[in-house]
Amino acid sequence: MQSFTDYILSADVTDDPRGDFIADTRTLIELGKFEEPQRLDCLLTMMRLRGACDEALAEARRVWGEWTVRR
Repeated sequence: MQSFTDYILSADVTDDPRGDFIADTRTLIELGKFEEPQRLDCLLTMMRLRGACDEALAEARRVWGEWTVRR
């Protein structure tokens, strides 16, 4: 089963809010500042603590949903 981190690393970075979320998350992963979330609420809490805007939180929910459907 593919982890959320693996899903982010394999996803295409596009020129839209989804791509922004993926690019930002990938940067955190590469810097070693991203802890593998076990649940969506953990991911959202981590993002809120980093000051994520509502749009970023909405994209996180969408991408998490995509990942859960594919795993």
